Amino acid sequence: GNSIRAWDTSCVFFKTEFGGDIQNILVDGNWLRNQAGKQTSVATYVYSVNGTCRNITYSNNFIERGANGYIAYNTAGDRTQTTWTNNRDVITGAVIPKP
Repeated sequence: GNSIRAWDTSCVFFKTEFGGDIQNILVDGNWLRNQAGKQTSVATYVYSVNGTCRNITYSNNFIERGANGYIAYNTAGDRTQTTWTNNRDVITGAVIPKP
């Protein structure tokens, strides 16, 4: 997997800003961390604007919580189209329930 460190917004951001759909994405086996001394808003976003985010899967990742949580969704549909399995908190090692 990859190790992604970020601050301000997020480590991973899926957004359909320019039209069309984003679909069939797998984020698996990565480390999503805050940059040392800084913090993301949330570790990852799924954000449908001018299209739909579909079939987004997060599995087996170690994720550091941002100021507002682990993941944010723009619409209720974004949440239902996202699969969340066996993701763990970087600090505690605890499994993160689907937010």
